[in-house]
Amino acid sequence: PRRSAAEMDALVASGRVEGRPVPGALSPHEEYPDEIAEAIRAA
Repeated sequence: PRRSAAEMDALVASGRVEGRPVPGALSPHEEYPDEIAEAIRAA
């Protein structure tokens, strides 16, 4: 979606979440489920 990046930036700016760049064309959890799960567990 067009506003998706702005919404993610706002979440990161709130200080309640940490952003992690993940390359890919699909949603990160679809292309890299193991890496996403690891990042969530490490938080």
